[in-house]
Amino acid sequence: MVAAIIGIVILGVVASLYIANRKVFQFQESYSRLQEAGRYTMDALGSDMRAASYAGCGPLAEATNLSNLLNPSLHEEIRNIIAKDGSGNPYWWLDTARMVWGYDDNGGAIPAELNATVSDSDVLVVKYRSSAGEIMITDHDLANRRFAVAANSYPKGTTLVASDCAHASAFRMSNVSSGSPALIEYNTGSLPAALDNTGDQLSPEKYAVGGFISPLIVNAYYVMASNSPALVDTPDPCPTTDAAFIRRVLVVRTLSGSTDGNLLPPRPVACDVQTLQVRFGVDNDGDVSADRFMRADEIGVNNQALWRRVVSVRVELLVVNPKLNTAESDVVQCLDYNGGGTPQTCPNAADATAGAGYGYRWAGQGRRSAKVFTSTYSLRNRAS
Repeated sequence: MVAAIIGIVILGVVASLYIANRKVFQFQESYSRLQEAGRYTMDALGSDMRAASYAGCGPLAEATNLSNLLNPSLHEEIRNIIAKDGSGNPYWWLDTARMVWGYDDNGGAIPAELNATVSDSDVLVVKYRSSAGEIMITDHDLANRRFAVAANSYPKGTTLVASDCAHASAFRMSNVSSGSPALIEYNTGSLPAALDNTGDQLSPEKYAVGGFISPLIVNAYYVMASNSPALVDTPDPCPTTDAAFIRRVLVVRTLSGSTDGNLLPPRPVACDVQTLQVRFGVDNDGDVSADRFMRADEIGVNNQALWRRVVSVRVELLVVNPKLNTAESDVVQCLDYNGGGTPQTCPNAADATAGAGYGYRWAGQGRRSAKVFTSTYSLRNRAS
């Protein structure tokens, strides 16, 4: 009898230890997955941030020859001869006067091309000339609007940038010959009118031999519901079994690979990114250091002069585990601090003023684990 009682007690202790260790393992695994997802996403964004605003030879606005630029103010790098919209403005994804910019969830009309974004998340747009797949210029025929190059593998309609450390210009390739030398043309009338080249001069003088041509990279990052019908190429990349909690996904629309001048459909970057919050570091005094971090709506979507003064970008991500009960409690997460001085402690859910001083607050749901990732990227092609 005594032995049986002792056995039952030991069995109970072992069972308790197993349950406790299992719960600890679940929590550790949950946070490891959050860490992995957040780190991967920040690495992906960081790669673009390091290349942002690259025009081929550093900040061309600081070069001596500025005659080719549309408006030679701070950090405007690339001239653009691609057709404009019905209002006479560049299409936003082809606007090379704003190489780093965005839209804020607090205000400002989101373009139709991005209207599938969730309402409580920002949009980050990054542009630069690719340093991969460069083609060396061997001659430039200004009169006949074409470049001679040793070889070319880009198809007709690709959006390209030519640069030689004194000039940089964006255009769409209207035709290409495969002879020797190969010719890359930027004539007007060979592409659909909406996104054709205009008859404007690409540059006031010939591009130098030894300059390079490569694609214009445009990446627009934003958060969508995973089951959004806008994800035509990869429907529901983050499926869920909980109808009350629709998972979200960070996506990118890119110009890479496009031959019609439009962005390709959104493709997933990382699942379970609940929100993307972005602030832009603006240089007010010309010392290439951020004096103030501003939301996109504070800068103003059409304020080109201020966008060209952006020298750094602060990115915050909230990554949420879609599984229930992966945290001991519903922990409140706060992002996008908009107050002065030291950020306040993010209050708990019971506090009526929870989230004061922050632009975004996650109150937790179903004891799902969540983690905030923050990184500030210096735009080295503007801060150098």
